[in-house]
Amino acid sequence: MKKVIFHIIVLTGIFNHAFAGIFDNLVPVEIATGMQFTEGPTWHPDGYVVFSDVSGNVIYKWSETGGLDTLVYPAENSNGIACAKTNDFVVCRHTAHDIARMDEQGNLTSIVSAYLGNRLNSPNDATLSYTGSIYFTDPGYGVSPDKKELSFQGLYCIPYNSKTPVLLDSTLISPNGLTFVSDWRTLYVNESSTNTVYSYFLRDETVIKDFSQDKKVFVKLDDAGEIDGLTADVYGNLFVAFGDGGIRVFDKEANQIGSVNFPKKVKVRNLCFGGKYQNLLFVTAGTSLYKIEIRYYNDLIAPGLLGIPTDHSVVFNAVSDKAISAFIAFGTSENELNQQTGTLSFQAGEPIEITIDGLKANTPYYYQLYYKRPGDIHFTASTKGNFITQRSKGEGFSFAVEADPHLDESSNYVTFRNMLQNASNLEPDFLIDLGDNFLTEKFPIVDEFYTEQRNLLYRHFWDKTCQSVPLFLVNGNHEGELRWRDEIFDMTTLMRKKYYPTPVPNDFYTGSDSVESVGLRENYYAWNWGDALFVVLDVYGYTYQRSSNPWCFTLGKKQYDWFAQTLKESNAKYKFVFAHQLVGGDDSGRGGSEFADFYEMGGKNADGTNGFSTNRPGWEKPLHQLMVENGVQIYFHGHDHFYAKQEKDGIIYQEVPQPSFPGYTSVNDAEIYGYKSGVILPNSGHLQVTVEGDSTRVDYIGAYHVDNEKKGLINGQIRHTYYVKPNGSNVSTVVKQNISEKFQAYVSNNSIILNAPSTMNAIISLIGSDGKNIGKLFDGDLIQGNNRMAFDHNLKKGIYLLVIQSGKKRNTIKIVI
Repeated sequence: MKKVIFHIIVLTGIFNHAFAGIFDNLVPVEIATGMQFTEGPTWHPDGYVVFSDVSGNVIYKWSETGGLDTLVYPAENSNGIACAKTNDFVVCRHTAHDIARMDEQGNLTSIVSAYLGNRLNSPNDATLSYTGSIYFTDPGYGVSPDKKELSFQGLYCIPYNSKTPVLLDSTLISPNGLTFVSDWRTLYVNESSTNTVYSYFLRDETVIKDFSQDKKVFVKLDDAGEIDGLTADVYGNLFVAFGDGGIRVFDKEANQIGSVNFPKKVKVRNLCFGGKYQNLLFVTAGTSLYKIEIRYYNDLIAPGLLGIPTDHSVVFNAVSDKAISAFIAFGTSENELNQQTGTLSFQAGEPIEITIDGLKANTPYYYQLYYKRPGDIHFTASTKGNFITQRSKGEGFSFAVEADPHLDESSNYVTFRNMLQNASNLEPDFLIDLGDNFLTEKFPIVDEFYTEQRNLLYRHFWDKTCQSVPLFLVNGNHEGELRWRDEIFDMTTLMRKKYYPTPVPNDFYTGSDSVESVGLRENYYAWNWGDALFVVLDVYGYTYQRSSNPWCFTLGKKQYDWFAQTLKESNAKYKFVFAHQLVGGDDSGRGGSEFADFYEMGGKNADGTNGFSTNRPGWEKPLHQLMVENGVQIYFHGHDHFYAKQEKDGIIYQEVPQPSFPGYTSVNDAEIYGYKSGVILPNSGHLQVTVEGDSTRVDYIGAYHVDNEKKGLINGQIRHTYYVKPNGSNVSTVVKQNISEKFQAYVSNNSIILNAPSTMNAIISLIGSDGKNIGKLFDGDLIQGNNRMAFDHNLKKGIYLLVIQSGKKRNTIKIVI
């Protein structure tokens, strides 16, 4: 089932049909009525919806428990409302011609009412960026021409912590609803007069630099009705309020993938997502407020992922918002799941965590979840996947490494999903994430709600891949598990432990064994797999002070002693260490091998003098020396957001690229962060590491949201490769650049891209893994560089051989389709 593949090829594009049927037969439920003209709903973290009654001059508050309450009257004929991460609101007010800030008690304070001294028209709708900047539309609704002070209807941004609006676009006619979609760099705006949805790519929060490239028609609706409000789900699907036409749902390629009908003569005006799991769509339509429940995974909120694999077990974790009973059927054949776990009961919102135990080592297994709700007679078949238990010594395998997914204003969700799909296609035994994912530490308010939302957000990404690829987490600085942030330290740790299975010391794993207020921290651990030792470190959990002095970063004495003992007692052929950053670096913890001589990592002060005995009294030796003496081959780290392979004293310091960053062509930060040596390449992607008896291969696999063949940026392409030798070998590291003297191939959009080292005449055929000749793909002159050859899109996914015959020379490449 799990195969070691040296010619790594993957498919571009993901989830194209993932939403089939999800948006069919959605039924809006009226939850409040009796208003005159409902508009502008927004969800508050405390569990309620705030919305406007424009004609009634009221702002209402609705909750499941409290029903409908008046929050503000009079409300200056408010329209769009957006909830900020500071847990207050931004309100568009027609009569006041302004954007106002509103607290939770309904107190309003005007922020902006004019642009360059001229009064705004009629602010209509607002949304906020990840950083808190306010974006709003200002059409001319309800303002007589003789009283207008502006000659245009604008799209504006109020930068975070500013009260000065910046005009983004003055060419729109009747701009209306607007929303960001997933990556926080693409803003969508409805133009009601033409029923057109525009997309704006924001290279800067307050500047649209090139309208010919950065403003595009996303979709134009020709049916009867008038578009109004706009929102998006976590997958980047757009939900457009379409007046008499109900709601239309579009994916990111502008394909309509669903619709929702409303009663006749009820005009749908605006909508927002809410609820703990962000799967409740609240809609203002006619004189009422409606709720629509969207079930992406039926009765599950997160369909499930695997963690903590051992030689005899693995842990499955899923999430349901309903009380259920569940068990897992499993076996060594996909068609014969002849064993099962016991049936367990779970409360609504309590993660479904089931241990599949009693397994054989070094054995592939298949599994499927079965569950039923109270009152159900039969169990429902649900999530299924596969995995392998601990590899035996001498057994080849591969694993994947990613770092810094972030999913913030500088991220692209499609890029991240493509990276995960690339990794999944290669069937690694597990995936190691080097941290900076949940990012709760960056929020203005770090509370339980936002921490839980960020933990749940990643379940929409990791679950699909990690149903068959167990996940290991490494703590980054932005997770909030920072010892110097005692006010959030326990809360962020507990949330991670709730939604992600992480190792505890037992007969398979070693690691943190001190019981604290949260139990075991589960923040550093080690295990053996095949011929390799894996060690995960936490740079933040025992760093009690944060200062400009890099000596502040520390593993703490207990973690250090455990680390030293783990390395010394291991006779593994390969030893790999994983941490979010070096234990030191510059004053922000950044940097690579150039900092390996300093601070806790190397023992020297910034001026080159020895400071280890003074700053770490009673410690044996610096980390770098400890790793050199005990045969560590690679120290994987993140934090700096690009690819850098550096070697020092036989150890490779491997900076892992960011898997979500859309800036694919430059790596300016390397110089800023002090990187001066090694192979340095820009984002984005992940590392695929293949461990064999005589060598370990590390491939940097590029991931992109769109292919750019002219720049050589094709999703799934190997950007760099190198090899390391096992302990006891005197053979030096072998490095291979992206373009080698051999052929390279990768799969993209139902085509095989073959990179030829020179121009030549060749016949190229595709052979199945069973040896069957699928057919000839090419017969003629190959050009030097990339050659595209289409294949039948109905081919089954699997392993194939690409056979290249040129004269008497023959080259065979293994690919995955």
